[in-house]
Amino acid sequence: MTTTPDRLDLPARRRRHARLIAALTQLIGACAEAASAVYRPIAAAPPDQEGVEVNLLPCLQVSLSLFFMV
Repeated sequence: MTTTPDRLDLPARRRRHARLIAALTQLIGACAEAASAVYRPIAAAPPDQEGVEVNLLPCLQVSLSLFFMV
């Protein structure tokens, strides 16, 4: 026997999916910003420079935010 979703549940399911897509979009944006914070100083450094100081805190913050999204 197969079950079909109740038509009344579809709006609630669509809202839930919309919230998940919105959260995923925010996470993707946060990942892009964190990556930019790390790689922008590397890209801006002179070619002959050996080391570049970068801040990994934004990457850590994004990774920790995943625990609160689940």
